Amino acid sequence: MQFGIDISCWQKGIDLSKAKNQGVKFAILRCGYTGSSNGISKGIDNSFETFYKQCKSLNIPVGCYWFSRANTYEKGVNEAKFMYENCLKNKQFEYPIYIDVEDNIYQKKNKKGTTEAIIGFCETLE
Repeated sequence: MQFGIDISCWQKGIDLSKAKNQGVKFAILRCGYTGSSNGISKGIDNSFETFYKQCKSLNIPVGCYWFSRANTYEKGVNEAKFMYENCLKNKQFEYPIYIDVEDNIYQKKNKKGTTEAIIGFCETLE
């Protein structure tokens, strides 16, 4: 079994060299998120670029994810487009690109909309 880590700005300052020496084989980076105030505004994780560069320099394979709050097909498409243009373009990923929909406040309100958002996100990235 491989040991990996999920990191975002909440782990800012993590010593990735030490993590690699302690057995970390890959990293899944949060590249961005949709804001909670309106479920529409998008932001890039302020540690994404730093973590990406550090992982690449240490030969730690990477994947990434978008923290989603989309609840319609169109919002899922918009998240994917923003992610591609601002985070994925011209980068190499060895692990998958994910959508994170763990915020159950949005899921409970509109499960069908969340499902449609995931479909829109995945179809757009595909």
